[in-house]
This record gives sequence, structure tokens and C-alpha cells, in this order.
Amino acid sequence: MRIKSLLLALPLLLLAACDDEDLVTTTEETPPANDNIIDVEHEVAHFSTLTRSIAFMPDSVADNMRSAMPGTAVSFRLEGEMLFQNVPIISHGSSDIFNDLCLVMNSDSAFMLLDGYPDITTLGNPDAAEAERADNAAARQTEWERFISYLRSQGRLEWEYNGGSAVIGIKDEFFQDYA
Repeated sequence: MRIKSLLLALPLLLLAACDDEDLVTTTEETPPANDNIIDVEHEVAHFSTLTRSIAFMPDSVADNMRSAMPGTAVSFRLEGEMLFQNVPIISHGSSDIFNDLCLVMNSDSAFMLLDGYPDITTLGNPDAAEAERADNAAARQTEWERFISYLRSQGRLEWEYNGGSAVIGIKDEFFQDYA
């Protein structure tokens, strides 16, 4: 019985023996480690402004995203600064509706960086979804400009224009400026 009492009292005795200087306190929160950060400079192989398809290098980056659990998000970093943050990875055919930036894995296991999913024509209230997507895309226009300008400067921007567009959210005029 005495041993149990001593063992129970031991943590209290040790704590009482500490000076206030020994206690570590912090007022700043340490940001969680995020293994899902895509470094645009080293991990984006190319991006198409028409189809919004995006390819990654090395292949392990895409493999990690293909095996990600539903609800996983990625962030994009360029030149040490965050661009697109907490972008959900979703599978083509998902029944969820996203009216903000998302990384969609299509049935061929390729990726598209879209301003919403699914296509607004499949939604019951396409006007409201289109307006929300346009607002969200406009809010990150500066980020899109940096992303596109950087990829163009590196020869990794694909521009495919044939009189039509599959661009969702940001209108053709936005991407034409970057051709």
C-alpha cells in the first residue's frame, strides 16, 4: 500500500521540485507539419490553361495524391510563398459539390485543377454555383497570375485554344492574357 501511495505521489513531488524557469510555455502555436505541400518550382511538370490538367514530377507526387484519403487537402507553394491553400483532392464522379478550387483526379488517374466540381451544367441551380465559383476564382486571381506566369517562364504552361474552352470558373479572357 505504501508503494502505491509513493508511486502516486512521485509525479507531484517531481513537479513541486521544478522551478518556474524549468517549465516550458509558449504563446505561439506551431503550425502542423503538412506533407501535402506541392512545390510548384520542383513538382509541377506542366499545366494546361484550357483543360486545366496538371501533371506532377516526380511520379511519386502524383502517386501520393492518388492514394490520399478522401477529404485530404493539398497546398501549392511557389518561391517560398503559399499560393493555393487547402485544396481538396477529389475523385471524378464524386457526389460532393465543390464551388471552390479543387484538385480532381479523373478516371484516367490524371489531375485537373478546377474552380469547382462537378460541371455547373449538372447542378440544379447552376447560376448560384457559377456566381460563387466566379467570386472564389476572382479572390485568388493574383495567385493564378503568379502560378501561370511562373509556369510560362519555365516553359511548362500548355496553351491549347481551338475556339472553345473547357475552363470552369475563370473565363477565357483571363487565360488568353497568358497565352
